[in-house]
Formats: sequence, structure tokens, C-alpha cells
Amino acid sequence: MKLEKDLREFVGLLTSEGVEFLLVGAHALAFHGYPRYTGDLDFWIRPDAANAATVLAARHQV
Repeated sequence: MKLEKDLREFVGLLTSEGVEFLLVGAHALAFHGYPRYTGDLDFWIRPDAANAATVLAARHQV
């Protein structure tokens, strides 16, 4: 499934760059055994200046 591949790559990129984030919402529930597929992805990204700069730098690698 393309979404799963893209999600793994995106999460891998965020992780390798040291971005502080959480995958939340329905995909997080499914990971913990409570599937509730809504068709979207929800991320929480720590809202501070240093983390924002890291996210912006990482997006240029996509």
C-alpha cells in the first residue's frame, strides 16, 4: 500500500532528523489494536522554534 510506504518514509525522515513528534489519531489507535480508519493522518509536532527549524530543514529532503 503506497500510503503505508510513504508514511514509513516520512516518519523515518522525521526520526532521523531528530524532529520531536507523535503520530496521533486513528493510525495511532490502529497501531495499538483499535482500528478506526478515517483516511487521514494526524501528527503532533512539538511547537517550539528549534523543532520548527528542524521540520523545515527536513522537508527539503522529501
